[in-house]
Amino acid sequence: MGSGVLICLAIEHYGIDNFEKIMISNHKTRRAMFIAERKLITKSVVLNKNCYNLITGGKRRSKNTFQVKAKYKNCQELLNVNNRRNRRKNKH
Repeated sequence: MGSGVLICLAIEHYGIDNFEKIMISNHKTRRAMFIAERKLITKSVVLNKNCYNLITGGKRRSKNTFQVKAKYKNCQELLNVNNRRNRRKNKH
């Protein structure tokens, strides 16, 4: 499905059945793929609260901005809540 931290946490929380993977393009080389990803996953996309990407696309990586760190923190809090629920469930 995806290997990013946020998508993995979301899948763990919501379940794999609540996600769909759609291939939107194919590329002959990794370089071509990175170029397309750079055009698609921009800073404005990353800052959207509904996006699971933490950094802009392509091989060139953006710095972790305040907004990105906040998004990551919110996701970690979601995971912590989920883990506490699971522990309570397993105790009973």
